[in-house]
Amino acid sequence: MLALQQRINHHAAQRRASVLWLCCFLFVGLLLTACQKEEKTDESINDDRNVVTVLLSPNGLGDRGYNDNIYEGVCRLKETYADSDNVVIIIQTPHSDEEAMSVIESWMNEKTTHRRLLIVGGSDMSDWFDTHDNWGPRDNAEILLLDSPVRREGTYGRYISQYGACYMAGIASHCFLIEKAAVVRANPYDKNVQEAMTAFMEGFRYKGGVIGDDDVYTLADSPYAGYDMPDSLHRMCYPISEKGYQFIFPVCGGSAQGLYSFLRGRHHALTYIYTCGIDADQQDYSTNVVFSVVKLYDYLIEDFVSQWINGEQQEEFKIYGFCTPYVAFIIADIFYYSDIGLETNPLIPHVTEVENAYLNIEE
Repeated sequence: MLALQQRINHHAAQRRASVLWLCCFLFVGLLLTACQKEEKTDESINDDRNVVTVLLSPNGLGDRGYNDNIYEGVCRLKETYADSDNVVIIIQTPHSDEEAMSVIESWMNEKTTHRRLLIVGGSDMSDWFDTHDNWGPRDNAEILLLDSPVRREGTYGRYISQYGACYMAGIASHCFLIEKAAVVRANPYDKNVQEAMTAFMEGFRYKGGVIGDDDVYTLADSPYAGYDMPDSLHRMCYPISEKGYQFIFPVCGGSAQGLYSFLRGRHHALTYIYTCGIDADQQDYSTNVVFSVVKLYDYLIEDFVSQWINGEQQEEFKIYGFCTPYVAFIIADIFYYSDIGLETNPLIPHVTEVENAYLNIEE
């Protein structure tokens, strides 16, 4: 009995010792954590990082066009600076307008000492800055607005105009003896959509074609909508195709995939309908894509961010158009040896003159 009591007392003593050591360990741990926090604060004062945050359009990633193009450029940047200790690149892919605006507001309210750059990837999100007055310039914090034709004080702006390239698309469609063309737009409110649509129609008329408001079809009747509705466009294509159109010009972002899938299923049809790619080279999605009007925002972002990281002076606002490094008119491979190039190349000076007049740019 005495031996049992001794074992119990010994075990209790061991437990008390264990508890004492645990308390000491926790106390030391708290001291170390406090020291680490102080050291981290000291480091943040001398933080020389360059943090770039890229905000894509809501649900934009995977559109096989504008947003995917930006994403590719950002991925190349991440590879370029993968071994750099003072460059951090973050990609934000919101699922809604509210989430996108929340990202912008959080970035605005962030208090840091390192250099940071917010790249807003959609003209719809750029409009946020017109309705909020608390986004003014901040120390070491700068903003780049993409695809917005409006100059906004206190921000950088880069806009790639498609007017010249879409005007050329209207001309090039006549290489296939097109007599009747239609336009499918995302919505009637987007300025970029309106610009591309107007340019195509003017180019089509330049070669003697007839196209008017009755030939324009709209996917959505609300701002910022109509870009992610491929199924709706696929269904819309059935009645459109019955009206004798030989060319469909899609200005509707990722919704255009509905048109390409519709055309892939019409290989047996007697009436052949051509189309083109917008924002990115889309020839892989349909053999009916004869050319693509491409905005090379991936290269623009690479150039801008590299210059920003190096501390180079940047112009606040700049517009790029036809015959600049960030616009391409790509003829599909299967039509490369057609007459498209022969027909369009001599008209490049004319197209450039028309676009400069539209953009009010002096040569």
